[in-house]
Amino acid sequence: MARRKRKKKAPLLFIGGAFLIVVAVVVSLVFLREEPRKGRVPARSIDGLIRGALLPMGLKEKKGEAMAFVLPKGLHPEEVRKGMERALNRAGYRATVIAEAWKGYTALRVLEGDRLVRRIILYPPKAYRARVAIVIDDLGHNPRIAEEVIELPVTLSILPYRPYSRWIAEEARKRGREVLLHLPMEARDPGEDPGKGALFTNMSEEEVREMVRRDLEALPYLTGVNNHMGSRFSADQRLMKVVLGELKGRGLLYLDSKTTPDSKGYLLARKMGIRALERDVFIDNKRDVDYIKGQLRRLMEKAKRKGVAIAIGHPRPSTVKAIREMLPVFEEEGIELVPLSSIRSP
Repeated sequence: MARRKRKKKAPLLFIGGAFLIVVAVVVSLVFLREEPRKGRVPARSIDGLIRGALLPMGLKEKKGEAMAFVLPKGLHPEEVRKGMERALNRAGYRATVIAEAWKGYTALRVLEGDRLVRRIILYPPKAYRARVAIVIDDLGHNPRIAEEVIELPVTLSILPYRPYSRWIAEEARKRGREVLLHLPMEARDPGEDPGKGALFTNMSEEEVREMVRRDLEALPYLTGVNNHMGSRFSADQRLMKVVLGELKGRGLLYLDSKTTPDSKGYLLARKMGIRALERDVFIDNKRDVDYIKGQLRRLMEKAKRKGVAIAIGHPRPSTVKAIREMLPVFEEEGIELVPLSSIRSP
């Protein structure tokens, strides 16, 4: 009888030895590697946590210096210290924040135990030479350009009854931007249509009053009004008095866009005890970035002479681009961009 061939079996000793080697390697990796310290956060994450704590409090990061910030007016360094420590602890980073004097400024030391992790320098609020308000008119139609305008430190003047008027006002409010009603008024040229909600010189005083009331109710969060067109209507003292009376009753300011040298709005408002301002410069009569930058420089010169100045522009890509690119120049010149209501009448 033929003998059966026996199947070869893997040596049990070899398999067991290999298993033990694998186990030993895994154990050494787990127990011999350095255990990370509890609460340790990578340096890049620490910087992000610090910025995330300070920027919402209104501090501005100082360019050209690592971890240096400028305090907003009215915010004490101790409030910043407490707020930053709370924010770091909420993020799971167990740190102590200590305030100390450093080279004439306040510094915040972020400590992990006894180890200094970061030193943050807090500079006092900048002393500005002058203040400027830029008002962007004619908003209400285009949501895309409105979003770009809201990103800028400007005041928004919104036409009533346009497709996106209320939405723009709501978005502006969320970003802390100031909102005006851009009140449509009759132009001298009968071919120019000021649009829905407009005031005309052939209206009775009661019709004007009623239209103003409806226009004001069309938008939320208003701090004031300026005229859209209006080269004919704003020259009518009798009817302008009706308009301004409605503003006075609501505590709203009036910005005279000065679309005509015959406008009665500014002086009449002052006589009536209404807070009144008037435009100094139109910045974008030409849709050219270099021209607009030149007008913004002209605005700065007026502000330096008077202490304050007001510009009006429009929601156009060239205007947005020019303002955005000129923001560092305003800062370098010591001119603060502020909401319109922050400007005081001379």
